[in-house]
Formats: sequence, C-alpha cells, structure tokens
Amino acid sequence: MRSVALPKPGWTALAFILLMSLFGRAPANTCSDAAVVTVTAVGASFRLEQQRFADAITDALNQAIAQARGVFVTSRTELLDAYRSTVVDGVATVEVEDAYHEEITSRFSGFVNRYEVLRSRNLGGDAVEVTVRVEVCLDARIAVNIRTDAATRAAMVNAIVDDVREVGWRVVLPTPHGDLSDHRLMEITISEGVSYVADGEVSADYGRDRGFEVVTLTAALRLIDTRTMEAVHAVTLSETGLGGTRAAALQQAGSMLGREIARSWTQSFLRPEDRQRLTFVFDNVRRSGTQYSVQEMLARVGGVLRVLDVRYDSDSGEIVVHVESSDDACNVARELVRQRRVSTQLRDCTPDTASLRVFND
Repeated sequence: MRSVALPKPGWTALAFILLMSLFGRAPANTCSDAAVVTVTAVGASFRLEQQRFADAITDALNQAIAQARGVFVTSRTELLDAYRSTVVDGVATVEVEDAYHEEITSRFSGFVNRYEVLRSRNLGGDAVEVTVRVEVCLDARIAVNIRTDAATRAAMVNAIVDDVREVGWRVVLPTPHGDLSDHRLMEITISEGVSYVADGEVSADYGRDRGFEVVTLTAALRLIDTRTMEAVHAVTLSETGLGGTRAAALQQAGSMLGREIARSWTQSFLRPEDRQRLTFVFDNVRRSGTQYSVQEMLARVGGVLRVLDVRYDSDSGEIVVHVESSDDACNVARELVRQRRVSTQLRDCTPDTASLRVFND
C-alpha cells in the first residue's frame, strides 16, 4: 500500500524525508478496481500523541473500507476496537517520529491501496481529528486457511484457484494457523483484503490396493463472510486418489478434493445470471450403461455445477445430457475428452452445445 501523509507542525525536514521514503512502496496485493473515499475520524484515550494520531487514521481506514466494501458494517464493535488497539499498541516504541504509518500500511495493505492525510488538528482533551483520503481496493478475494501437510495443501489450492474464478474470487494464502480466533480472523481479513475466509482442516488415510498407493483425504471447511464475521457455508468432503507412489496418489486426491470444494462454493454463491444451461450430445453409443459413465465424467469436470438430466436413445445410439455450468460448452468438452473412463472425441461446439463421438464403449 502506498501512503502519503502531510507534514504536521513541528516535524523536521529529515523526518518528513524518511516518511516519504517509507511510503513509496508498491501495494502488497495487486488491485484491478478501486474507489476513493474521504473520511474524518477522531483518535483519543492513548497516552502518546502519535498513538492518538495512529488511532484516528486507523478508524478512518475502517470507515473507508466499510463505505466502499460493506465490510465490518454488521461486525461486533468490540472486535474492531480490539484490532484498533493492537495496531496502535504497535507504535508505542517507534524511534522515527510518526513511523507508525509503516505499521498501519502493512496492517491494511489488503484493502487500502494508499491513503493521504489531508488535515489534522488537536481537539484538546487528548483527542486528535484527521481527515483522510483513502483508495480502497474493490477486488473480491478469498483466503484459504487449510491446516494440513504442505503437499496436500498445494494440490488442493491449485485446484481451488483454477475453479473459483467463476465466482469472481481471487485466492490468497495466509500462513495456516490453528482454529481462527476473532482477532486472527480480523487480521487476515484486513491484511489480505478478503471477502471470504475458508477455514478448516484436512485429514489423510493411507493404504495399498493391488500394488498401488491409495490416499483418502477428508476436508471439513467453513466459509466465513467478512462482512458479518459469520459462517455462511460449511462442507465436509472426501476424495480418494490412486497412484504408483504415495505422492502421486496424494496429488490426485488433493486435486479432486480441491475441485469439489470449489464446486460446492460455486453452487452456493454463483449469481443466477452467471449460470449457463449447456447441452452435450454423444453419438455412436453402443451400451446403455455408457450414459451413467458419461454423467459421472461430466459431474467431475471443472465448471459443471450439476447434471440436470440424461437421456439415452438406443435406436439412434445417442446420449443427450443437460448440465448447469459456470463455463461454456467448448471448455467443458475439451476437458471431458481428456478423461479415459469413456473414450470420446470432440466433433464441434458452440458456447451452449457440444457434439462428441464415443469410441469403444
């Protein structure tokens, strides 16, 4: 976050130069959309003037985020107060005058691209008032706080990153912790600029089957809406991976589990106008049981939210499947033909329909 503060009376030229060098940094998170808000806030009840000033700026940034993003509007007031106190406590021992801006900059880097103190004045009675212009990032992000081993987490997150873009989210990865406290949740929300926090853990069960390594992963996650700090979605899912090595089986299970987690979020939160009804036509079908295999294959394709119906015509050897999807038919079909349960070839497609030929069913 790039911040610029106007010099206060009594500042030395050296102190102001030091501050300008501190505030020349690029934002911690890239931002594609932003809004500018001007707010006035008061800081008080702290021993040092610089702490009161820091408290006023912190409150101003909270107000700006609430106005631009709707975040924290219905949150518990005591949680915000506790967070503000923690930020201000961090400036008690600073050596360079007003270097607390660096502390605030790092704490709010997720939501605030930059801020500028337009005016400040001492109100008396240990109170300071500031007017601040704030540039607030509007990008939607989700923080994935999954507690498991590094390999499992990487496999899951890669799949989640690929699939949740349809909901309009971008994934950020805070360092995993234990169960989130209220303060830790607030810290992740503000520093990462997230709309949702996915919090939970994954357990693994290992085995062998006919010479192959088998890994079953089970995830229990809750999705927290940072506007209310309440859980809005919960899911428990399991997936099993098979491979020549444990690492390969783990990678497969983690990828499938991440995809199913993302699918459950997309099904719950994707806007109706972003959902599409797609049609897939499979010809050269010889066995009636192929319709069930095709249905299961489509259900596992990223972007497919659910299979709506499947019809098989034995006379024409044709299967027609309708699905609800966040992606177009061409992209879904290209991923479908890579699956090996039933060998298929893409013949032609439009955004709404795709025709495929079945081989050796």
